[in-house]
Amino acid sequence: MPEAAALATVGFDVVGEVLGACVVTIGWAGFGGCGYTSYRAPSGTNSSWTVDGRYGVDRPATILSSSKSRFAGFGPQVKAIRSGYATALRRMTDEAAAMGADGIVGVTLRQQASGQDPQRDTVEFVSLGTAVRAVASGRRRRLERPFTALLSGTEAAAALLGGLVPVAVNVGVSVGVRHADWKSQGQAGSWRNTEVYAHTDLATAVRSDARQQFADELRASGASTAVVSSMSLVAWPVGQGSGHLDYVARSVILGTGLLSFQRRTRPARARPLSILPRRPPTPSEGRS
Repeated sequence: MPEAAALATVGFDVVGEVLGACVVTIGWAGFGGCGYTSYRAPSGTNSSWTVDGRYGVDRPATILSSSKSRFAGFGPQVKAIRSGYATALRRMTDEAAAMGADGIVGVTLRQQASGQDPQRDTVEFVSLGTAVRAVASGRRRRLERPFTALLSGTEAAAALLGGLVPVAVNVGVSVGVRHADWKSQGQAGSWRNTEVYAHTDLATAVRSDARQQFADELRASGASTAVVSSMSLVAWPVGQGSGHLDYVARSVILGTGLLSFQRRTRPARARPLSILPRRPPTPSEGRS
């Protein structure tokens, strides 16, 4: 098994498979408005999209779940998603600690809904990984909590050989809502190939906010760098009646936090190899 062989080179044995699960009912997503305003930008100001409920533009703003404004919609949904992931990871880690493991590699996270409504649903969060134990003779100090990593056994071994130790799996989640004004609806229904600016604004703002939430969790875990494994985005329309249409997008970023445990020196520059021709040397080459 290549993964086990790679882990053995850095002093780890495979202990077994560990699992954590959590089922959450998202009964209240927290939608509080799309932030639509007819207020136009002052003369001489930038009229591009804004986030966090800051108005003063001649197009609707994207309202994010992390916003502090009264229009900060879907904050409870994001809190429920983060809690579901954290609970599944904690239960998986508890199982690994009970087995005497020092870490978990090859972690896979899955979020699966049982219904069709992404705003109100019963969602299962599952965390599955391979528990590993450090091989050491005599007495040694155990870690307070096993580390977790989305990295495979081979990738984790390469990180350790490079002076980076896995710390924890980090999750960044953001949900945003944006009003679909007449211009964006016209672009979405156009027979030509054209960009829908409202959808671009929404996707860009939500992904950017998810990256910020991921970075905040990374710093809180004590890691100094990270390897991002996935960044997903899902969007859906929300009708408010009377022709009012909004779009909601959710982005989730998953990655592994890493911490440097030694100063890495620059590798010595290798001497170039001599390239020899396969043909016999010519008389002029032989004299040289």
